[in-house]
Amino acid sequence: MTMMANTGVSPFDAQRLEAINRIPGDTGNSLTGSEIEYLPLDCHIPDSSPGMTTWKRLFNTLVEFQNKHQKGNHIPGFVKRAMAPAHYPARPTVFHIQKNLLKPGPLPSRHDAG
Repeated sequence: MTMMANTGVSPFDAQRLEAINRIPGDTGNSLTGSEIEYLPLDCHIPDSSPGMTTWKRLFNTLVEFQNKHQKGNHIPGFVKRAMAPAHYPARPTVFHIQKNLLKPGPLPSRHDAG
């Protein structure tokens, strides 16, 4: 991610967007379907894939919005909202695992995460 002169954050590449969306949106220890539905709207991003409830819905929505605006400005706010501790009150371990997965660098091992 690089900064563009006076215009904001450069667009994220598809691989980074996929990784960003898989963490909160993958099934299992992720956000619920209703949380996935609400998240883009909370970020003022139109939902481009209603009916889908996985990370792919979030990915499609963010890619379409980013392509339209040619900026990645909305991604940090999206991540901040997706990873808000309020989404994980009964699952603090899941929250910390997912938060660690979003950090730059190598992914933590299962032993480190738990």
